[in-house]
Amino acid sequence: MTEDSSPQYIRQTIEELEANLSDGWPCWAIGNHDVQRVATRWNKVDKQNANPAQVKMLNAMLASLRGSICSYQGEELGLVEAEIAYEQLQDPYGIAFWPKFKGRDGCRTPMPWDNETPQGGFTNSEAPWLPVVDSQKSFAVSTQESDEQSMLSSYRQFIHWRKTIPELMYGDIEFIHATDDILVFARKYQGESIIACFNFAENKQVLELPNNGQYQPLSGHGFDVVDLKGMKFELAAYQAAFFKNN
Repeated sequence: MTEDSSPQYIRQTIEELEANLSDGWPCWAIGNHDVQRVATRWNKVDKQNANPAQVKMLNAMLASLRGSICSYQGEELGLVEAEIAYEQLQDPYGIAFWPKFKGRDGCRTPMPWDNETPQGGFTNSEAPWLPVVDSQKSFAVSTQESDEQSMLSSYRQFIHWRKTIPELMYGDIEFIHATDDILVFARKYQGESIIACFNFAENKQVLELPNNGQYQPLSGHGFDVVDLKGMKFELAAYQAAFFKNN
């Protein structure tokens, strides 16, 4: 994986900030209007197509960190970087350095709301500032909101579940484990704690929880509830698991 998407780098970044933050409250993002969309940037297998399982896991990971979250438009849909023709560019850097650097417009295209309208339901204008790319219409809200397995439905379910977990809303964070593939941390609040586990790999991983508590797998977050055997469990590719530490 590239450095900025590895669990080790995520842990290092957060721990460095927490060590210098004092009484502050962080705000985290994994995408914005100046970088490639995360569904492309962090996808090491297929840059042209989103991996739904990976998108769901990354959104859940972001929403499990201590602090507020900044979710860039389209991340809840799993939008990938759009291919923009040179004559459609607006970004001065893309125009100046094309084709070596195609600019930042690929992440700035309008969010598709309706896959059956010419401009994806974003506008009635015939020529918006940046085009609605046809390949992104399949990600439109209208195609995802009625599908319980879609990336949008997963996003909504996890955010709703998060609001019911005080540890995720308000708790401190303590990292337990980070490798090339696995990120594990605890969120603690008012004497209660949960463990959050994320598999960044393309294959299943075997994880072992710290031997300092009794763990109850949590449900309702949209991911499969794992089978905990002693302190060990298997976590499928691009999956997340949450445990209450009693």
